[in-house]
Amino acid sequence: MNFKNFNLHQLVIFETIWVARNLTRAAETLHMTQPGVSAALTRLRSSLNDPLFIWDGTNMNPTPRAHQLAPKIHALLADFDDVIQNTPPDIADTDREFMLVSVDYVFAGLGSRLLRRFRDQAPGARLRMTNVDLAMFEHSERFGVDLMIAPDMGFSNQNMEMERLYEDAYVGIAAVDNPLVRTQPGIDEFALMPKIYFNSSAVGIANHENMALEHGISDHSYTLLTYSYLTIPFLLQHSDCVAMVPLRVANLLLKGTDINVFELPQAVPPLTVNLYWPSRLTGDREHQWLRDQVRAAAAE
Repeated sequence: MNFKNFNLHQLVIFETIWVARNLTRAAETLHMTQPGVSAALTRLRSSLNDPLFIWDGTNMNPTPRAHQLAPKIHALLADFDDVIQNTPPDIADTDREFMLVSVDYVFAGLGSRLLRRFRDQAPGARLRMTNVDLAMFEHSERFGVDLMIAPDMGFSNQNMEMERLYEDAYVGIAAVDNPLVRTQPGIDEFALMPKIYFNSSAVGIANHENMALEHGISDHSYTLLTYSYLTIPFLLQHSDCVAMVPLRVANLLLKGTDINVFELPQAVPPLTVNLYWPSRLTGDREHQWLRDQVRAAAAE
């Protein structure tokens, strides 16, 4: 590497292109001209002897070398920022916006506890909650994702870190006036009951009704398919249908709807819910604080 022609600002440009995946957007973020960013990228390519980002007609896609460098450059810039400021960042003073990606029932269960922690510890920070999408998992930098809370999707991404947040058992729910659930149903009874299913295939999350099929407590038929757990208690009202939901969802629904919760006639494996975040943010102190708050909110 030619250190004579290498400076810290080039690392800032690298990280900005990494996030934006577009030279024009990077230039806007940096308050530079697009030709200026392009010239800086040319110098970076020469210094590092790698193209780093390759234009495909839509986005600047990072090379394997860029993927290798990104978390190290982010950590280096964060450390340099600490040196310049001479003190660790105080979360109480931050005005940073964090994008948290998940599904509605997770936000409904954790959201108020997380909001309380934000208001108590970092009143200037902002939290943007967005519905999960597979594209966000595959291209988290492009979407600006800070943290994702989602069931184990069985996918791997070399640029994402993963940590188990909690496990959730499954239970059955029905309307309080459902005539079919006066007593604990047996496995044959439950298999024949009309069902409302939650289907998450649109966002690529584990299909929970298929899990029930695999363990012999249901069949392929359903009466209604819904995209959201939070709609289920209202759909169950005054019907003979039942549904299978995670226990945390059931406890949440018990607070405001007329449902009964019952044990499934046969246990199914618990739902594993994970935290996912971009590897480049692992050493970011404010992001570490965010992860701590989500862990604490989930444990309450």
